[in-house]
Amino acid sequence: MVGVRGNAACAASVMARVIGTVAACAAWVAIGVAAQESRVPIVNDQTAFAQAMVRVDEAWDIVSRAIEGPSYLLNSVRGDGLTRLDDIGHTLTGVRGFFLGRSLPEGVTRADRARDAVAELRRELARAEPDQAAAIELVESVRAACAACHGLYREGDAGRGFRFRPGVVE
Repeated sequence: MVGVRGNAACAASVMARVIGTVAACAAWVAIGVAAQESRVPIVNDQTAFAQAMVRVDEAWDIVSRAIEGPSYLLNSVRGDGLTRLDDIGHTLTGVRGFFLGRSLPEGVTRADRARDAVAELRRELARAEPDQAAAIELVESVRAACAACHGLYREGDAGRGFRFRPGVVE
C-alpha cells in the first residue's frame, strides 16, 4: 500500500510541475503578444496620422528600392526589409483605427487592403528564394492600395506634402 501512495505522490508532484511549466509558458506568450501589439501606434488625430504616413513612406522607400533595384540581392530584401514591412503593417493597423474612430468605413477597408498587400509582399520576400518579378508585382499592389486611399481622402503630393481633403476628418 505504501508503494501506491508513493506513486500517487510522485504523479501529483510531476503534474504540479507540468502545470507550473504550462502556466509559465502561457505568461511568456502573453507578454510576447502584448509586446507585438504595443508596436501598433496610436493614431488618434491628424498629427499622429501625418507622423504615421511619414514612417510608412520612409520604410516603404527603402524596401521598394531594394526590390526594384538592378542588384536584387536576397540579403537586400530580407532581415531589415522584412522588419520594415512588419512596421508598415503595424502602422497601417493604427491608421485603420484612425478611420474606424471617425466612422469612415471606406478608410477602414482601404487601410485593410493596404495592410493585406504589404503582408502578401512580406510573405513573398520571406520565401526561401523570393522571386523579383513577383515581388515587383506585389510592390505595385501596395502602391495601388495606397493610391486608392489617397485618391479618396488626401490631396497634395510628395513634394508639397499630403493633407486630408477639406471636410474629410473635421
